[in-house]
Amino acid sequence: MNGDGWQASHWKAPAVSCVDFRGIMNPYICNGVGDSVESLDLALLDAIGWNVNVDVLANPGYTFSTAQAFSAFAASVPEPGTWAMLIAGFGLTGATMRRRRATALTV
Repeated sequence: MNGDGWQASHWKAPAVSCVDFRGIMNPYICNGVGDSVESLDLALLDAIGWNVNVDVLANPGYTFSTAQAFSAFAASVPEPGTWAMLIAGFGLTGATMRRRRATALTV
């Protein structure tokens, strides 16, 4: 049997680049590329052996975006105003501690 050693029911890495498509049975999404999975994509994955939980025949307009998949892992980033208030708060705390220390030594 000919083959490339990859099981047909798994994602395959591109041989050369993301524009080097080698056939319908080698589905993949390239690194750093946002894409959406639609009902026809799920039907293809079901045909090559994936256990698809969504009934693609009952939901012909189903779409799923990779942005939805990775949004749970996105960490919140503080806004610049938050950083400014944090730095100002540390500065005022340090100034207060320095002032208390200076008045305690002079008494």
